[in-house]
Amino acid sequence: MAELRQVQVDIQQPGGIRELVQREAGDQVRGQDSFPGPDIRRVYQEVRYERRGKLICLIMAGGLGSRMNRPEKALIEVHGEALVDRTIRCMNGICSDIYALIDPSMERLQGKLRSVNVKVLAKRRGGYIEDLNHAMHSIGKFPILVIPGDIFIFNCSAFLDAVRRGMLAEANVVSFTDAGQYTGISIFNAQSGSYQDIDLNGSVANINTPEDLRAVIERLRTSEKLDGSAGHADG
Repeated sequence: MAELRQVQVDIQQPGGIRELVQREAGDQVRGQDSFPGPDIRRVYQEVRYERRGKLICLIMAGGLGSRMNRPEKALIEVHGEALVDRTIRCMNGICSDIYALIDPSMERLQGKLRSVNVKVLAKRRGGYIEDLNHAMHSIGKFPILVIPGDIFIFNCSAFLDAVRRGMLAEANVVSFTDAGQYTGISIFNAQSGSYQDIDLNGSVANINTPEDLRAVIERLRTSEKLDGSAGHADG
């Protein structure tokens, strides 16, 4: 943070962002009368991002898939690649660990996940909130990036850029939308609390119905190419 050493900002003044800086930065600022930086909020965000590094990632794939007439929607293939394979490939650059919550009956999906070192949480399906709370309790730490198993990521780079913006947000829960519609993708810094929305600008699509799947395939057909390489890198 050498470029931030232009202005001295008092961090001993109680309240607000200064307390957050002290809590996040710990020994980096303890005992100092001031903290370098033209903007204490920017300093807080940089320290927070540096401390967090990567996220724990959770794929929620235990639903019935009734509208697609198949419960293991994560195994649907687009351009020869299963949805879950593309999701994992895109998330690898930003996840320290990847978990997946599935129903115990999903034997094919469980085998696929274990083959790529995803940590499987098997639970008889309940409601979505019940299943999500169970998964978070099982993981036992935050922050967690939650992503549905039926998401198709068109552009890995754009998706990861949006997630990194979410990592710097101060909200307890960051929800990712697409054209104002909730996608089911969220970052949980805590199980509840303050909320913030970030738009993904068309970089993903939910595949809930056969019509959704056809729309994804048509969009790919008319686009120049499928952006696949970005999923291997940090962005």
